[in-house]
Amino acid sequence: MGDRALVQFKRTGGFQGVTESELSPCCYLHWAGSSVADLLRQTADRMADRGKDVSYGFARFVGIAHESLGGPTGLGVWNQPTELTEKDSHGDAGCFVVELDSVGMLVSCSGGYGLRLPRERSDGRFRIYWRPEEHSDARE
Repeated sequence: MGDRALVQFKRTGGFQGVTESELSPCCYLHWAGSSVADLLRQTADRMADRGKDVSYGFARFVGIAHESLGGPTGLGVWNQPTELTEKDSHGDAGCFVVELDSVGMLVSCSGGYGLRLPRERSDGRFRIYWRPEEHSDARE
């Protein structure tokens, strides 16, 4: 038991009609599923000047999660060669795929209760801005 979550960062881009994705490893949180939104906001604050950098963004997320959890357990990282889906979920909070773009993060949730945030987008994803003060529809 726990309040488990799996988090993966990605960036999708294209050039001359070819779409390619960059995926991070997977971060496993055993007791922090309900904290994912806050951890992502802290990551967005720290990454505002690096934006779409998957490697740095994921590293900062893991560092922030590590510092907030403390202790020797409850956090893991492993290679995840494919994008997380509902089938990968342990239940609880579920899986979070965090797509990085020029204005922030688009967060998709599956296989659990997801993010507990207002103003879900019409496509079911959540938006977290790099610089929320620059966007009139940014969350508190």
